[in-house]
Amino acid sequence: MSHLEAMIRQVEGSRVGRIVEASKQLNTYPGIPWDQFCWDITPYIHSRAHEKRRFNLYFTRHRKNRLEPFIPFAQPFADFAKAIIRTRASVRGVGYKFQKQMITAQRFLYDVMADHSIVDPCALKFGHFQQAATNAFRSSAHRSAYTTGSLLQEISDFVDDHQLSVTRINFQNPIKHPPHSDGLDEESQVKGLEKMPTAQALNALAVASRGPIDDNERILLRVIDLFVVGGFRAGEGLTIPLDCWVEESKFQHELKPAVDSKNKLSEMRVGIRYWPEKGGEAIVKWLPDCAVPLARRAVSDLTRLCRRARKQAALLEQDPSRVPLPGARDANELLDLKQIAKITGLAYSGAVHAFVNQNLRVKASGRRKTTKGRPAKRYRVGDIEIALLKIRAQLQIVKMPNGRMQMLSESLCVMFRNQFRANSATLTFLPELINYKQLSIALGNDRLVPSIFSRRGIVELDKSPMRIKTHAFRHWPNTLAERGGLSDLELALWMGRRDPRQNASYKHGTVAQRVEWAREALEGGKLFGDIADLYVEMSDPIEKRQFLETFVSVAHFTPYGVCLHDFALDPCRYHLSCLSGCGEYMRTKGDAEERKNLRQLRVFTERQLKMAERAMAEQEYGSSNWVQHNRRLLTNADAALAVDDEGTVAATGNPIRVFSSEKTKGRPIW
Repeated sequence: MSHLEAMIRQVEGSRVGRIVEASKQLNTYPGIPWDQFCWDITPYIHSRAHEKRRFNLYFTRHRKNRLEPFIPFAQPFADFAKAIIRTRASVRGVGYKFQKQMITAQRFLYDVMADHSIVDPCALKFGHFQQAATNAFRSSAHRSAYTTGSLLQEISDFVDDHQLSVTRINFQNPIKHPPHSDGLDEESQVKGLEKMPTAQALNALAVASRGPIDDNERILLRVIDLFVVGGFRAGEGLTIPLDCWVEESKFQHELKPAVDSKNKLSEMRVGIRYWPEKGGEAIVKWLPDCAVPLARRAVSDLTRLCRRARKQAALLEQDPSRVPLPGARDANELLDLKQIAKITGLAYSGAVHAFVNQNLRVKASGRRKTTKGRPAKRYRVGDIEIALLKIRAQLQIVKMPNGRMQMLSESLCVMFRNQFRANSATLTFLPELINYKQLSIALGNDRLVPSIFSRRGIVELDKSPMRIKTHAFRHWPNTLAERGGLSDLELALWMGRRDPRQNASYKHGTVAQRVEWAREALEGGKLFGDIADLYVEMSDPIEKRQFLETFVSVAHFTPYGVCLHDFALDPCRYHLSCLSGCGEYMRTKGDAEERKNLRQLRVFTERQLKMAERAMAEQEYGSSNWVQHNRRLLTNADAALAVDDEGTVAATGNPIRVFSSEKTKGRPIW
């Protein structure tokens, strides 16, 4: 190294030192020892009880498996990596998941540097980043590799912004973004449909749901029922509050209670209150009428079957500093293993010995002679209760930044430790939230443990084990709702999303299937206007079928009117977003059904606009997008309703273009 290069490195090294020292002074993650390779940031994460108990960040190299020892980053790269993590948390409020992803990117970069015997971030060059991205692409799934490439670009920007390297790196992520949703080619459609539960699995699940083998299976099946009817994320379904059931009168456009013409009673809408996993206060997921009985049964059974665990949780919440053993025992009382086994329900064998000595790590406080003259270890009750406190599940299930929280006793899905483990004693003094792993096992995702399918001898058609991923239930109702004609805004709100564009990742089905849905609607008499009348007047079944094949290929129908887009030429990429201003959307003048649906949509949108405006006033992230979208949708709904005005030059029953032809399917309008 030349004298000039040495001077440059010295200057750059001092910059790294200043950055590290400044990072150490940041308020994020206070109290964490900087020099440790493992940062436990659990106290600073607003986590949910269904998630992992500890949130650790390991500044270490890649490991091939969990049995390999941790190898920490060498200095000065270790300080450099920690400075990035702490800066991200302080400046942008980055959460645990995204911090872990950043450390993954750092590992790929560090591995490349280590191969060249380099650990100094000041020696980083463009080639190091390029090779790290290549390695990520070769060893990771496409989406994970893309994320790693983006974070490598962020590291490159950090180096350039602080002028740490000899020359600017200017690295750009070379990995293309994976598709946001299912592509329209055959291969992509097959991959999309793989996310859906099979018809055989759903039928088997329905059979099991009707006849649980025992109450423990009934609890798990009722939680699964809630996933089926609501399409919840895991964290949303498992943290549903006890007082989740909501019923209220439906409202017409005049904001008066809607009345059923047959029984003259106010129609009710039913929903389940839950905490959206991506942030915000508890909201209500309104259910379609057909799902209400299933949801009602699930909530009723879980309320009843989890009552004992909920009661024990309330007892622990009264005094969070201890976990009392059953029987109101004195803290200084001494118990031998046989007595502990009787109290806890554990088998008086290796089970109670392992629980006390290995799980709790309680030391004996004395010995006494048994009837056979052998010495028996005795353990102090107070020591056992202190040890139990360390393994006790969280009592705070949801904690919001504003201080509002939901306790374990206020949650719907509560159980006892080991309750669903066939070969283990249920510990009735340790209540906890039902977790994702137990649902996954019940649905057949652990081949070593019986599932609700294997217990009944049910397999797939190809004789393979039947299993369903919990997230499949989120894809399934999304697709069903999209088939039924929900707009993207309605679908996003119903599924608890902030951005309607996220819907695309959950819609599945080939174009041919979607066209068939439109045909079924016309055949079922659910559509109105000249075309529908012409179809009804046809008597020849062959002629009617030919008409369907010809017309439906160039038109399909929504609750708000007719779309003239030709599916035969190009699938509509803005399916059912007609009211966003598409020039191919047409209203049928005088159609009462379309008008009713538009009015109902308008009332719904007005309510959502008020909620979004309140959220924007409270400066909630993303709320301005919802305000803008709702206002635009209200304006466009008014334009669609205006088709029925007397001044419109068209006869009743004729389709009328609502929006300017300049706005077409090929141009996003927001």
